[in-house]
Amino acid sequence: ADLEVSVTDTDGGMWCTAINRNRFGDTVASETVYSTGTGDRVLDFGSVAGTAYEGYITVFCVLPKSGGKIHSIVLDLN
Repeated sequence: ADLEVSVTDTDGGMWCTAINRNRFGDTVASETVYSTGTGDRVLDFGSVAGTAYEGYITVFCVLPKSGGKIHSIVLDLN
């Protein structure tokens, strides 16, 4: 499995956290990924998506005040 968030970071300070929770709402895995610079980036959350539990994944991001964007969130279960 693979979880990726496609973003545009305008100041190099953007970050996102992904939390994998089981069907009871308990946290199974959590990972925070920081942008490595400005421009278009793909943030990869390999350890969260690779945790095999029946449940759901929550993703939240902190965007720069100067206009960062989230373009897509992709979860590939294959």
